[in-house]
Amino acid sequence: MSSLNKIILLGEISSDVDVKATTNGHTVANFLIKVMRPQRPDSVDNQFDLIRVVAWRELAEGLHATGKGSIVLIEGKIITRSYEDQNGQRKYVTEVEANEIKPVSQTAPAEVSADI
Repeated sequence: MSSLNKIILLGEISSDVDVKATTNGHTVANFLIKVMRPQRPDSVDNQFDLIRVVAWRELAEGLHATGKGSIVLIEGKIITRSYEDQNGQRKYVTEVEANEIKPVSQTAPAEVSADI
């Protein structure tokens, strides 16, 4: 059996990008991306998902100039992990580990017309 864990997201960064160093000295960035869902005929409001994203090392370092409100295209994989909080409770996290993050222009491209 073969499998593939790959996700591509296009959305708006909806939180501050938290860039810091781990205890091992690796750079890590964490943020949320807001991804719109397709409009349903029975729904008046647009719905969206807030998805946790984590980026490591050079990719994380490059996010210093990217901020809240930026539109980005993210390619990565879905990961799950767990940890114990301060109260000894087991917490589970599902997030996207980014392999590539590209800023996307927020302006619409100019219309191209051809005079025939």
